[in-house]
Amino acid sequence: MKVIGLTGGIATGKTTITDYLLSLGATVIDADSISRRLTEPGNGVLLEIAAAFGQEYLDENGSLKRKELGRLIFSDEASRLKLNQILHPKIAEGIREELARYHGMGLGAVILSAPLLFEAGLDALTDEVWLVALTPEEQIRRLMARDGVSEEEAQKRLNAQSSLQDKLAKTGRIIDNNGSTERARETARRFWEEISGQ
Repeated sequence: MKVIGLTGGIATGKTTITDYLLSLGATVIDADSISRRLTEPGNGVLLEIAAAFGQEYLDENGSLKRKELGRLIFSDEASRLKLNQILHPKIAEGIREELARYHGMGLGAVILSAPLLFEAGLDALTDEVWLVALTPEEQIRRLMARDGVSEEEAQKRLNAQSSLQDKLAKTGRIIDNNGSTERARETARRFWEEISGQ
């Protein structure tokens, strides 16, 4: 079974491409979905996060206050690293479990969609990597429009991830999303057809 890592910095359009690949029939393991499951109320990982950062990051229903925690980790490197130390090993474990299940089903290829593929060392689980690429300037513009954050806040979020140059150096295939979404989808479709033999 071939494992394709799909990654891209924040606001590059990785989710759009992931959803499109799903529509083409690709099997996708989504690291963000695993992370959300791990941080649901009552989960041991959420309790670890509350112990590390304080109960003020949980609401009255015991749910994670994602925006508040996000503001903290994007403004404080030590806090971001502490959160990653809690989450990344558990996310990797969940991914390995899903990979084993799909391998047992005899699938030919699986997409592993992960924004922090390189930062979390998840690229070690892949056979090749596809990068949804966007210039940093356009990334900041889209992030400001999408999340309603200031340019300074958007820059902090970009700085928390490895640079475009670092990602490009480790990537096999590029999905350029600086132009139209349709063009990026067409590139993703071509890549998928080559891998899956469809």
